[in-house]
Amino acid sequence: MYRERKTFAYALEQRLHRAHHSSIRSSLSKVRKLLRRFAKNDLVAIDEPTRMALSSRFDELINTDFVNFRLGYYPRSLLFQMPWVVGPRVFSRFVKEVLNQRKKAAKRKTSEFDSCYNLENYPEYYRHNFHWQTNGYLSDSSAELYALSVEFLFMGLANVMRRQLIPDIVRHARRTERENLRVLDVACGTGELLDQIQTTLPKAQLYGVDLSPAYLKCARNRFESLGIASLAVANAEALPYPDQYFDVVTNVYLLHELPADARRKALGEMLRVLKPGGTLLVQDSLQHGDAPDLNTLLNRYGEEANEPYFDCYLADDVAQELRRQGASIHRTFDCFVAKTVVAQKPIV
Repeated sequence: MYRERKTFAYALEQRLHRAHHSSIRSSLSKVRKLLRRFAKNDLVAIDEPTRMALSSRFDELINTDFVNFRLGYYPRSLLFQMPWVVGPRVFSRFVKEVLNQRKKAAKRKTSEFDSCYNLENYPEYYRHNFHWQTNGYLSDSSAELYALSVEFLFMGLANVMRRQLIPDIVRHARRTERENLRVLDVACGTGELLDQIQTTLPKAQLYGVDLSPAYLKCARNRFESLGIASLAVANAEALPYPDQYFDVVTNVYLLHELPADARRKALGEMLRVLKPGGTLLVQDSLQHGDAPDLNTLLNRYGEEANEPYFDCYLADDVAQELRRQGASIHRTFDCFVAKTVVAQKPIV
C-alpha cells in the first residue's frame, strides 16, 4: 500500500485537488437540479442509497487520483483539468439538447436520425440514439457537446476515470525502457484520453480510431496542428493496422454499446494489432457482481439511457473472454462506476 509522509505542502495540495473536484461536482449537481425542474424528470434517476454509494466511490477515486500523481504516473496539470468549461453559446446548446433528450425518452424514440445521414454506412447496432442524443454519435453537435455531456453524466469524473489507465501505460514504458510507445486508442471519440496520454508521455506515437466522422473531426482539430496523432475513421471490428503493430492498446466505454458478437470481434482485433508483451487496457461500466451497492442503478441504466446492449454487457465476463482469446490478465480494478481490465499479450 502506498505510504508517504504528509508534509504541509502535501496536505495543502491534496486539499486543493479535493476542493477542485468537489466544486465541479457541486456545480454539475446544481445544473442537474435546474434541468430536472424544467424537464420534469431526470435521464437516469438516482435514489438515496445509490447516491450515498456514489459519494463514497467519488471520494475513493479522488484519493487514488492524487496518489497516482504523487507516484509520478502523470503530471500535476491533469489533476486540475476543466474539460467541461464552455462558453454561454455552447452551454445553451447543451441545455437545449438535454431537454430534447428528455422528450425523446418520453416518446421512446430510440432510433431517429435526420435524412442527411446515410445509415447504410454504419452497422445496425450503431444506428441508435445512445443516451437519447439527437442523431446519435453522427452529428457535429453531439461531438462538440461530448466532453460536457459525459462530465455531466459522471459527476465531473469522466476524465479522472479515463486517466486511471495511464499508470499501466507508464509502467509499460518503464518496463520496456521506451518513451516512444506506439499507442492506439480504439473508439477514441474526441480524443480526451489521447490528450491525457500525450501530456504524460509526450514522446509517445499516438493513434486513434472511431466510427464517427464528427467525433474524429473534433479530435483532429485538437491534435493535427501539433502533428502528434494519427486518426482514422474505422470500426473496432476491423482495425486498419497490421498484426503486432502497437505497444499499448486502450479502449474506454465502447464494449457496453456493442452486441456480444461485435464485442468479441473488437477484443480480438485489439489483441491482433498488439505486439507480444504489449498491454491492453479496457475500461467500461461496472458489471454484475462488481458493486452490489450500485445494482439498482446498473439494472435500470440500459433502458433509461437507451443503451440497448447494456444488459447483455453486464453479464459478459470481459476478462474471461480475453483469456479465451489468448491474453493473460494482469489485474482488474474499479474506479467510481468504471471497471478496468489490464491484459497482456503473451510473448510466444
